[in-house]
Amino acid sequence: KRKSVMKKRSDECWEEFNEWLQKNNVLSPKVSFHDFSGSDMGFGLMASENITREEDIMIVPTGLLLNLRTIENTLIDRTFKEVSSTIDFTIDKYTPLYLFLIQQLDDTNSFWRPYFNVLPEILNPPTFYNPQDLESLRGSTVHGLL
Repeated sequence: KRKSVMKKRSDECWEEFNEWLQKNNVLSPKVSFHDFSGSDMGFGLMASENITREEDIMIVPTGLLLNLRTIENTLIDRTFKEVSSTIDFTIDKYTPLYLFLIQQLDDTNSFWRPYFNVLPEILNPPTFYNPQDLESLRGSTVHGLL
């Protein structure tokens, strides 16, 4: 059976993550991420106050997305543009993003450190499933995307 493995995160990691989300205006002050792993429920949002239907509980600003736009004009992006303009080779357009992520994961002072600290240690995304496992997704919206 495939599943993501979530290393038990310390309360400190969750506190830092919640502070990071609040500081970057992602979460409503009425909610926070909480580790429910003691009850086999994993992690999720927990409300500290009643929330009305009209209230947003989470808004992710564009600047917090890790994508190609995020890394524009970083040293990695500039270097890849310079190298690819002088050397004839084909490169996946996401390679600079992958390298940026590796660099950020290695940087203990990374802006994204609080986020990285609560990510699963191991992921088994469907793109790496064997044919038998992929077949079990037939009829789902995920199957059509692979």
